[in-house]
Amino acid sequence: MTTAPVLSINDELLDEARKKGLSIDGDNAYKRDLIDCIVGAMALGYQNANPPPTGHWLGQFWDIGQAEGRRAEQDQAQIRQQRAELERLRTAPMGVPDGFLFVTHEQLERHATTAWECPPQSRVVLVSSISRLHDKNAAAPSPIAQEGADHE
Repeated sequence: MTTAPVLSINDELLDEARKKGLSIDGDNAYKRDLIDCIVGAMALGYQNANPPPTGHWLGQFWDIGQAEGRRAEQDQAQIRQQRAELERLRTAPMGVPDGFLFVTHEQLERHATTAWECPPQSRVVLVSSISRLHDKNAAAPSPIAQEGADHE
């Protein structure tokens, strides 16, 4: 013996609405307009423009957009600061620590004997300036520190 499923009042109302062509599942203008309002409020909040009246239901979405806009501005400011710092470091003159000699490849080729005439405990920093001539936008090459050999 099978029994028919028991329908609640809500199920009966939904069935009647579907028979009349109404549905909560269908595409309708009300939902599109509602979503457009929410997206618009978030966009205006992002731009910090035209806030809704106090207590308006779109105010919370405007606040979300405004918070996202502030976060994006902070991220952009941090990126600009990091770029400026990288550019400063890239173009800053390279310091040579005490006990090191600053020697370019050209100087080393011209004065190969005098470049190595240094105390054995000193170190030599070799920097290639050839790459700087070819590409001025390239980052400065890393110095290669070598232990001074005992040349006598």
